Amino acid sequence: AVVSTQSTGFGITPVSKEQVANSPATLACVVSGLTERLSEVQWRHSDDSPIDDSDPSSPYTIDDGSSGFADGTQTTTLTIVGAQNTEDTPYFCVVTSNEYGGTPEKRAVALNVYTVSSTPKSI
Repeated sequence: AVVSTQSTGFGITPVSKEQVANSPATLACVVSGLTERLSEVQWRHSDDSPIDDSDPSSPYTIDDGSSGFADGTQTTTLTIVGAQNTEDTPYFCVVTSNEYGGTPEKRAVALNVYTVSSTPKSI
């Protein structure tokens, strides 16, 4: 399938996240300019393989955002369990709108992971 990275009538705003290592994170793509819900939503790993959250043991949860569709906007989210968040990782949201020709649109969404350490203070 052809996947475009150039918008064809609707806007996609990736919402990247900075997150403490080993804590849950939620990434999002806000899709605007719609008059109907997206026809398909996918999230993909950095190697472009699809993320499947259908297995209850999956470390990922995808919300396509269709239940929150309002005012021409649909927000899809990818929630990642803390154990998966150990290093900076790009993910991709891929959305398809039949309203705008049915060509999938892909955007990179970054998960930037950092650690917090304490330094003893001498008095």
